[in-house]
Amino acid sequence: MLLDPHDFDLVWRHICTCAAADQGVGALIPSFAGRKDGGNWVVDVQPEKICVKSRVPKGKGFRCLKKSEFYRVWRDLVSTGVSTRGRNQVVWDMFDRYFSDVKRNPDDRNRLFWEGFHGN
Repeated sequence: MLLDPHDFDLVWRHICTCAAADQGVGALIPSFAGRKDGGNWVVDVQPEKICVKSRVPKGKGFRCLKKSEFYRVWRDLVSTGVSTRGRNQVVWDMFDRYFSDVKRNPDDRNRLFWEGFHGN
C-alpha cells in the first residue's frame, strides 16, 4: 500500500492490519537501527496501541507504541517528506515495512523518507 497523505485513520488501520498479520505468523520486523540481529515481534494489536517485544534481550524488551507516535511520524512525512524524530525506531521500521513508498536511506539511519512527497 502507498502512504495516504490525507487520511491517517486509513493509514492506522493498515498498520494495525499488517501488524496483526505479522503477529499471526510470528514474523520478525527487521530493525534498521544498526543491529543485524535486531528486530521486533508484534505481541498485541489494540485500537490505540501496538505492543512489541525486542529480539535483543538487552534492548527495551516489551513495550507498547501509542497511535500518537505513528501519527507524529505520518504528519512529518506528509508535511515535509521526511521524518527525523525516530525516538522509537520500530515505528520507522513498521512504516518502512508496511508502505511501499516509505523508505530509509541506507546511508543515514536518522531519516525516514516518503517517496510520494511532492512539496507544498
